[in-house]
Amino acid sequence: MVDNSRQAGTTRVSLHARSGGEGITLDVADDGPGIPTADRKRIFEPFFTSRRAIGGTDLGLPIVRSLLASIESSIELQEGSAGACFVLGLHAASLDHEQTEPTLAKRARYAPSIDR
Repeated sequence: MVDNSRQAGTTRVSLHARSGGEGITLDVADDGPGIPTADRKRIFEPFFTSRRAIGGTDLGLPIVRSLLASIESSIELQEGSAGACFVLGLHAASLDHEQTEPTLAKRARYAPSIDR
């Protein structure tokens, strides 16, 4: 997400974390031009890109959403913000009663890795 912000010409990315409920909420916001209104509903669709001419495939956000869903977490685009702002809802890990390793950590271990 930070690399996408950089490519869009942003000069500042801010992170804000807060805890509550069943986990942590992380806001990732930039001061760039934002995401065009017409594209907002499609940015989480695989292969949707507005940068195909320069080699973009836009698999990043669909992969992020899929990985977060696999650990009972989420990512959404915040509407009405200046620049782009994504809100990540990170579900707190619970302990498995038969083992001491958090169950979400076990699931994350099997998530696909992405090499650049």
